[in-house]
Amino acid sequence: MEPEDSVKSTLFGYQGTWDFIGRQHGTLLVADWKTSNALYDTVGLQLAAYAQLYGESQGWSKEQIWANIPNGLAVRVDKKTAKVYPKVYEGLRWYFDVFQSLLLPYQFVSHSGAWQKPDKEDSDD
Repeated sequence: MEPEDSVKSTLFGYQGTWDFIGRQHGTLLVADWKTSNALYDTVGLQLAAYAQLYGESQGWSKEQIWANIPNGLAVRVDKKTAKVYPKVYEGLRWYFDVFQSLLLPYQFVSHSGAWQKPDKEDSDD
C-alpha cells in the first residue's frame, strides 16, 4: 500500500509518506527505499514513525500497531553499482519510543507542533 500524499499524525503532530507497507509471514512490514551510502540506526526511527502513522490511519491502538507491524525493512540501492542491501529493523515499538522522545525538542527548534508560532493575523498583539 502506498499513499499518494503524506499522512499526518493527529496524536503526535508530524507527517510523512512511507514507501511501502505490505505483508510478510503473516504480519505487516513497513519498508523504505534508500539511495544513501549506508543504512543508519536512525532509519529505524523513520520506519517506526511510518508504522505509527499507518496504524493511526487505521484507527489502531498503540498495542495493535506494534502487534501488527513489529518490524521494518530498509532497502539501500547503491547509486554506482545498483547492488541492493536490505536491513531489517526489529522492534519498531522501541524505535518509536526514541522517536517520540526526540519529537518535542525537534518541534521546539523548528517552531512546529506544540511550539508553532501563531500567524500574525491570529495574534492578539
